[in-house]
Amino acid sequence: MIFHRSNGEYVSKVAHNWPRTLNDTATTLTPVELYRTLLSAAANNSINLISVGFLTNIANLMQSPADNMSGLSGLELVSSRVKELIVMGGEYPSGWEFNFGGYDPTSTQYVLSHWPRSVPVTFSGGELRGSIYSGQHLRSHSPPNSPVLAAYQWYVGRCSTIRESWDPITTLFGILGLEGFAKLGLKAPFAYANEFGYNSITSTNGSNAWVNDTSVTNQHWLRLADGVTNSSVAWMLDQFFTHDPLQNSCFGYDSDLVVQ
Repeated sequence: MIFHRSNGEYVSKVAHNWPRTLNDTATTLTPVELYRTLLSAAANNSINLISVGFLTNIANLMQSPADNMSGLSGLELVSSRVKELIVMGGEYPSGWEFNFGGYDPTSTQYVLSHWPRSVPVTFSGGELRGSIYSGQHLRSHSPPNSPVLAAYQWYVGRCSTIRESWDPITTLFGILGLEGFAKLGLKAPFAYANEFGYNSITSTNGSNAWVNDTSVTNQHWLRLADGVTNSSVAWMLDQFFTHDPLQNSCFGYDSDLVVQ
């Protein structure tokens, strides 16, 4: 699994206050070099690629030429190694959203236009993510040395931790998909909102619209599953946020998402 996110000031604070082996960002690979290194070493159809920022780096990857490591172009690496692309971006069925149009709509257009039909892509739209507020229990339920608690406090500011669930929802789906929740004793909180069609950029400002085309079946956008509420999803996210990942389970009390 590869996870892509733009950096911010709070990221530097978290890195400064928690142990790490990286001390100088100048020694790291460029985004495209890192993508190519990881994908070249991966098995075919094995990588879930989660994008919760602008699509600039993925567009650059797709346009990169073949190298000596794999002998494959960036588009060939994506086609052969990526199992699914999960994108935090767009409004559905249509609209304007910041990740698509706020910084680099040209890259958004390229990725959506050239993404291979053989590789599934799922979109998590602004209308879904922005209506779910999570993190409210971090201060009362997290250990004081939790990097998640610190990141939320530094990002949101004024010691608040309540935040729209843009990144977490996309990441949660990217890890568990629709089938993985059952292994945790949970009902899947999401469902596909469409059976066919594709996402299209309709303006130079990055606005998008869903095109109902029965010949395209590899693209989907997410909605809440029937009977699932915003507060239920926020509860689930808070459970992941506030519990040690080494614990066997973090779902210890009743919720309408827990399988009884």
